[in-house]
Amino acid sequence: MKKAIVISMILCLLLSIFSTAGCSSDVNKQTDTQTSAEGKTAEPASSVGQSTQEQKTETPTLTLWHYWTGETDGNAIAFKKVLESYPNDNPDIKINVSGFPGADYTTKLKIAFAANEAPDIFNIQGAGNMEPLVTAGKILPLNDLMDKYQTNDKILPGSTNAFTFSDKVYGLPTITGLAIFFCNTELFEKAGVEIPNTFDELLYVIQKFNEKGITPMMFAGKELWPVMFYYDILAIRTAGSKKCVDALQGKESFDQPEFVEAARLLQQLTDAEAYNKSDLSINWDEGVQKFAQGGAAMLFNGTWVTGIISDPNVPVAGKIELRAFPAIGGQYDNDLFGGCFECFCISASVKDTDTAYKAISYLSKKMSYESLINGNGLPAWKTDSSDDISNLDPLVQQQLNLLNQGKDMCLWWDTVLGGKKADIHKALVMKLVTKEITPEEYCKQMQDQVNEQ
Repeated sequence: MKKAIVISMILCLLLSIFSTAGCSSDVNKQTDTQTSAEGKTAEPASSVGQSTQEQKTETPTLTLWHYWTGETDGNAIAFKKVLESYPNDNPDIKINVSGFPGADYTTKLKIAFAANEAPDIFNIQGAGNMEPLVTAGKILPLNDLMDKYQTNDKILPGSTNAFTFSDKVYGLPTITGLAIFFCNTELFEKAGVEIPNTFDELLYVIQKFNEKGITPMMFAGKELWPVMFYYDILAIRTAGSKKCVDALQGKESFDQPEFVEAARLLQQLTDAEAYNKSDLSINWDEGVQKFAQGGAAMLFNGTWVTGIISDPNVPVAGKIELRAFPAIGGQYDNDLFGGCFECFCISASVKDTDTAYKAISYLSKKMSYESLINGNGLPAWKTDSSDDISNLDPLVQQQLNLLNQGKDMCLWWDTVLGGKKADIHKALVMKLVTKEITPEEYCKQMQDQVNEQ
């Protein structure tokens, strides 16, 4: 997997966000209203019993699968708006939509492909998650279509890196996610402390919060990945983005002092009682809702949280400040955790690839815009004159500032690893947090079970 070109992405992002210079119109505007249904990839339910002539003239219909189904998830809220706008903006290409919870989605997708019942278009996380489907020839490479519709001029540089294998692009990007340190300023004032800039200061404020009976940090552990974030950012701080990426790709060993040190720092948070142990048994949705209700002072999670805590109806609205995760005093304190890791793809079995491409182009670009407006992600597509970005939430502006300050970026570890390796990594981090294993044992097991497999 290619490494994200962060500096180029930052420059293009800022230029595109604050410029009103229009890019060429969205590819969906080119949809031919006379598109024949002979190339459609899925029969709509209403076509049953129609004559052959009627079926030839009906609107082409695509099946779409996605995993943005949560009630409060910022991505789900943004995608709902995308789906609501789709019919009016795309009257010539219908989609039949099915959503599945993220925990079941990948399994359902693999089963569907194995049974030759896969959707025409679908979203998926990149890198290790989509690589098996790419290797099996199940996903259509998009390079020719991207050239045909000049898509590379409309997306940000580096935004397809996680979806590129052997120089072929297999997905169109949706959101640039960034891991952020969310701080409840009201609770900081109650504890009489400042937001920490360093790890030592973090340990100090944790102590003060505990003295006041305030939960310092939210560690929602049932789904494992929210807790994984804490180790991964510490490893990025100690080892740097490049060494982390190399280790994830098997080019470096995890059994090195930098990764041991990150594990040691994580266990210091456990020793300092940085979180309620009971929170390790709740899922992400419960954890973020608890944070939104003022149930913890700090949360390290993704940009998708912003849309939830910006809701004027939640107690923390207007009381949250965004920061980079506290520094440890090393050369990698400005490295970031995140990147563009979700995309829309076309099944390789689709015959009318132009129709499918027009659909995923709209869905990808519109999701990029709605996520920015909703505050749950930074864009992967350049904005154009049709995008109203005049009233961005102040928290989104803070996200852009953090992105601008970044020196380098490491993609989400579970996305890079994918599948079983990602599950092993998350499980080992939880054992590290609960002190079932030592830092040295963690690194050795990561090397033995993830890197060398």
